[in-house]
Amino acid sequence: MKKIFFLLITIFALISCGEKEIDISKKQVRNGVVYTVNSDTPFSGKIIGKYPNGQTEVLENYINGKPNGEQISYYENGQIKEKICYEQGIPIGEFVRYYDNGSIAYDGKYVNGLKEGNWNIYDENKQLLVTKQYQKGNLISIQQHLVDVDKIKTKINSLFN
Repeated sequence: MKKIFFLLITIFALISCGEKEIDISKKQVRNGVVYTVNSDTPFSGKIIGKYPNGQTEVLENYINGKPNGEQISYYENGQIKEKICYEQGIPIGEFVRYYDNGSIAYDGKYVNGLKEGNWNIYDENKQLLVTKQYQKGNLISIQQHLVDVDKIKTKINSLFN
């Protein structure tokens, strides 16, 4: 019974120690591989960067020095700036970049590290501006969507007056 109890305690301790977490100031990139300062072993764990006000700026996950899992960056106001997922250093799945008001600025999808399908660019009012179509990482077409030209002229004039 004591052996089982000791085994359970040991397993719990190993699980709770879990993943290593470091500050971004200790991150060092060498030949495309992430290490911690003064280490020769590629980093595995979570890297966190913070703004001077304490707000999270970036959350990055690595295995053997390569991005792995969800990577998220934030604006200083706390809104998500960008989300992307990696598998062994290769971008996979949905990529999204946001404006600081929370609306989507740019979105698309990666398949095996290559852009695939429609990548859309929006204005801050969520209006679709441009669609770029990719196939296996190659740009196939660009489509510009109808934009309120008068509104853009007014905005440009206000910048110069």
